[in-house]
Amino acid sequence: MHYDLIIAGMGAAGLDLAYRLQQHPRLRQWRLLLLEKQPKNQNDRTWSFWTKQPTPYDDIVYHRWDKLWFHNERFSKMLDPKPYSYQTIRGIDFYRHTLNFLEQCPNVDIVYGQVTAIRSEGQTAVVNLQQEENHSTYTAPWAFSALYTPPKPNGKHHFFHQHFKGWVLETDKPVFDASKATFMDFRIPQHRQTRFVYLLPTSPTRCLVEFTIFSEPLLAKDEYDIHLKEYLQQYWPQLQYRIVEEEFGIIPMFDIPHPYQQSARVFNLGTAAGNNKPSTGYAFMNILKHNTQILKSLDKSGSPDFRHGGAWRFKLYDSILLNVMKHDRVPAPEIFGRMMERHPVTRVFRFLDEESHFGEELQIMASMPMLPFLRSVPKALRLHTIG
Repeated sequence: MHYDLIIAGMGAAGLDLAYRLQQHPRLRQWRLLLLEKQPKNQNDRTWSFWTKQPTPYDDIVYHRWDKLWFHNERFSKMLDPKPYSYQTIRGIDFYRHTLNFLEQCPNVDIVYGQVTAIRSEGQTAVVNLQQEENHSTYTAPWAFSALYTPPKPNGKHHFFHQHFKGWVLETDKPVFDASKATFMDFRIPQHRQTRFVYLLPTSPTRCLVEFTIFSEPLLAKDEYDIHLKEYLQQYWPQLQYRIVEEEFGIIPMFDIPHPYQQSARVFNLGTAAGNNKPSTGYAFMNILKHNTQILKSLDKSGSPDFRHGGAWRFKLYDSILLNVMKHDRVPAPEIFGRMMERHPVTRVFRFLDEESHFGEELQIMASMPMLPFLRSVPKALRLHTIG
């Protein structure tokens, strides 16, 4: 069957692009095919992010926080991010919201099965799908793939995993302040890695507590639970709680280049297109920005092919920070502590959003231990000048 556009992968990137395409005054006339291995009916993840602008998903934001705690061993600080707010969206709410809309669109087809191939043939994108014993072929002028296979470490680029285990806690008595989140708490043993805990209370009796690590190797499954228990025992010793939900995730953090375009008629989305910030793992707002560029390009020229990648200097900054963390030149609690102690959090957010100006970036650099960072510059420069 032939369509105007095919999207393979119905995570945040694929569903957001389809959702906004079907609300576009001209592009919503296109016949669209969405492909996914199986229905998205589980709360398999949450997306947390900061923003100072409305998003298309304001109605399904699970909670917002206007005050953020930062802790390390040396100091604690309450951060005031206004005009930003820190927000979280549950996966199940996002899936229901977008899919309920898309299922009502007469020119949208949703098909479940295993994508076995996606390629360009002349002026056409071709996608093969397997459903049990059936094999189908779909074509369109353009296809997008959010299907992602992490690259293997190559010994040349920096490669980390951000891996995390979270518990949703409930208590019988009101103990949490749902107006304040703990953004980063580094007051835990680091073991020559980057480790922190964050807490996102959504009511006086409900809170997500998450133990997060930036490292190459993962932990044994029971170790995450051990560290969560130790944290709660140390910093919430009187807390009586029950665990009502659990989540576990792995986010790639590396500076291996992500190809935006697979072939002449096939383009990547989401993590596959490099929308995960290499030095932090945040992705949701980058996905929305990237998809906005795609929609503008499709509207203007009928093609999704636009100059992609953002400012080169931010890729360099990411590689420098990854190199510093890899060699433990400066402990991560000190790096992020200096950022939060010596700069308004709004400046830090602009920097991490790659929306800061060079003067602000120089201010942030000047607050870091200069020599350890300078030692990481040559390796980062080589990566971004010779690939």
